[in-house]
Amino acid sequence: MLFQHFLINACARLRRPIPKISVPVHEYLLHHAWPGNVRELEHYADRFALGLEDARLPGPAGGDDSQALADRVEAYGAEIIRETLSLIHGDAKAAMEKLKLARKTFYDKLARHRIRIDDFRK
Repeated sequence: MLFQHFLINACARLRRPIPKISVPVHEYLLHHAWPGNVRELEHYADRFALGLEDARLPGPAGGDDSQALADRVEAYGAEIIRETLSLIHGDAKAAMEKLKLARKTFYDKLARHRIRIDDFRK
C-alpha cells in the first residue's frame, strides 16, 4: 500500500501514467529487505514510475535475458550506489568510502547513471 501511495505521487509529480505492478515487481516488493526503509521504497517508486529497468527483475520491468552481461552488471552497480546513498542520506564522502571508489570514479558513475545525490539528502 505504501509503494502504491509513493507510485501515485511520483506519477503525478512526473506527469506519467501509473504503470501496472507486475507479479515479479510485487514479489520483489514483498521479499526485498529494504535496508533504506521508506526512503529506498520511495526512490524505487520514482524509478518504477519512470520505467527504468531493474536488472534483478525478469520480464518487461527488468529487461530480458538477452541483455548483455556488461549492461546487467552496470545496472546492478547503479542500484548499489542508489541503495548506499539512500542508507547514508546522500553523504558523498561516506558513500565513496563505503563503496571503496575514488572520487572521480564515483562522480563519473553518478553522471553515467543520472543519479542526483541531492535526491538522497534529507
